Amino acid sequence: MIWSDDARNMDERHIVQSILKPGIPVVITDLHQRIVGVNHDWVVMCKYTSMEAFGNSPKILQGELTNRDIALNFSMEMLCGNSAFAALINYKKDKSVFTNHIYGWKLGDLLVAETYA
Repeated sequence: MIWSDDARNMDERHIVQSILKPGIPVVITDLHQRIVGVNHDWVVMCKYTSMEAFGNSPKILQGELTNRDIALNFSMEMLCGNSAFAALINYKKDKSVFTNHIYGWKLGDLLVAETYA
């Protein structure tokens, strides 16, 4: 997991670490939808390093076949405090395509998304 500042988000990091499930790729964004954390499983799945992902939007996974309306609805539901589910065509760093089944929720000032690809 990476974070913007070791002195920030201590409570959120503790909570997030306690909910991570082994083998489930997770990406965490701030309320501006900038990636502030990814776990090892997400790095392996998407082929972006944590440093490459940090500060970017999850849009780095979008491409020609990604349904942007579904992606927007997913993020809006989470921003409104609702849990959300979406199935999207996404792209890894090497441009290979995968089906991304995402379950997400809001946790304080963080948006957490588990991926079931």
